[in-house]
Amino acid sequence: MPVWYQLNEELILINVGVEINDLLAQAKLIDIARPEKAVLLEKAVQLADSHNEIELGFTARQELVRVCTFSGHPDKAIIAFSWCLGQNDKNPGRFDQWLLVWEYKWVVLALIKFPQIPLEKIAEFMEDAGRRLEEYEGGRRALYQLRAWQYQNMGLMDEEQRAYEEWQSSPRGVWGFRKGMSNCRACEISDDVYHHILWSRDREAIDAAKPLLAQQVTCESSGKSIFGMVLVPLVRLGELDKAQIYHRTGYRLISTNLTFLDSVAGHINYLTIVNDLDKAVKLFGKHLIWALEAAALTDVFEFYLASRLLFTRLIESRQMIKLRLPKAFPLYKRDGEYDVEALTSWFDEQLHSIATKFDARNKTDYFKGRIDQSQLQALFLPSNEIS
Repeated sequence: MPVWYQLNEELILINVGVEINDLLAQAKLIDIARPEKAVLLEKAVQLADSHNEIELGFTARQELVRVCTFSGHPDKAIIAFSWCLGQNDKNPGRFDQWLLVWEYKWVVLALIKFPQIPLEKIAEFMEDAGRRLEEYEGGRRALYQLRAWQYQNMGLMDEEQRAYEEWQSSPRGVWGFRKGMSNCRACEISDDVYHHILWSRDREAIDAAKPLLAQQVTCESSGKSIFGMVLVPLVRLGELDKAQIYHRTGYRLISTNLTFLDSVAGHINYLTIVNDLDKAVKLFGKHLIWALEAAALTDVFEFYLASRLLFTRLIESRQMIKLRLPKAFPLYKRDGEYDVEALTSWFDEQLHSIATKFDARNKTDYFKGRIDQSQLQALFLPSNEIS
């Protein structure tokens, strides 16, 4: 290779590195919920790949995994992480092991949200993640917490209880950046609360949630989603004043980030149950576009389930309703006049379609049971005229 050509090539690579680092720096300044953040990171990945800059591509993808995980795009996180995992295994010792394994936990959770990913593949990833987690303090605890979450979302309650007990009895160890593998205290509390709710232990759930609800303990994820999780249990316990406070506090925290679509569903459920249907309709109209754009079908299912409950209640008092809905909605009407029964039927069809996919993959009837449970709940809700 002539010297001048070699120098030119080296200068190009230096300039590429500067440009990639500049893109990463720009992305760092943008809020995680803003789509521009991921766009900049994707540009950095493309630039690195086009010049075969493996290490910069690895760095950009690891940040992309984090951003997509916490901005409602777990599908992109899975793809980026899979590339990193492959490069890591082809080049032992070249990359940051701690961060890779930490992000593995997010990806395993994300896999469960897509019914097209077979159980065998999820089990394969879970086993591989578990093997890597075992190398770190608190790794076994994190693994059983992952397994409990998996079984929760599949409706395998006996397996969930066993994994929960293993999680709770495993040592937590140290926690912190580049230290152990236990999840943050806020995320542990949140999963503990969800466990009690699943087992219909509302009082235990609310008691467990107190540090999060008082914001004594918090994080960017569980510290915000906890409020939507506890609203219906609080209503069942008759603690309506607390529920109203937590609704107002919690909704503000999640209202701008797609990753909290399932939590928005919790707020819509709450408003429907307490007959604040005007506000429930407003939240539905505002966040429907999220459900239409979301890739994670578990989250879409939660939003559609809450929406179907809402319109089931509206049928009793209204045949037509005025709504401003996105053009992407299959039933979109330019005049904004919607038949309430038609909306209810559409959401019912979508729910059963999603449930069929998950139940076939999981070999359970859990999602279908969730629909039936919601229908039963609707029979006992008081009606209310919406203005």
